Amino acid sequence: MKIQIKFRAFGTIGEYKEQMYYMDNPYFAQYIATKITMPNAEPVIDIELMQFTGLKDKNGTEIYDGDILKTYAILASDKCDDVPFNVVVHWIGSGWIANGALTKKFCEISEVIGNIHETPELLEK
Repeated sequence: MKIQIKFRAFGTIGEYKEQMYYMDNPYFAQYIATKITMPNAEPVIDIELMQFTGLKDKNGTEIYDGDILKTYAILASDKCDDVPFNVVVHWIGSGWIANGALTKKFCEISEVIGNIHETPELLEK
């Protein structure tokens, strides 16, 4: 299986409004870093890079660091609980987590419903 290294960024670049920037280019992080460190580059304010986990949700949506997933608890019987809850995807140094290890099985019952930058209110429920 081929691993895809992809990033997206949230923030303001130059005169553009604060927004999510999606780029499938693996050199995106290098581009942003160059823009930050080069004196003649456009100003970059409050940029946060988020890496693709390599996994997709039940609808085929790519899951990135900082995404909010609507999911269900997997019971001991391998069935899903009926009560949904929201979790955030993060990297902890040894792997991706979202209320425990982010596995393919977990992603197959989960749905990306937003992210911590554009829809943080989803975590208040």
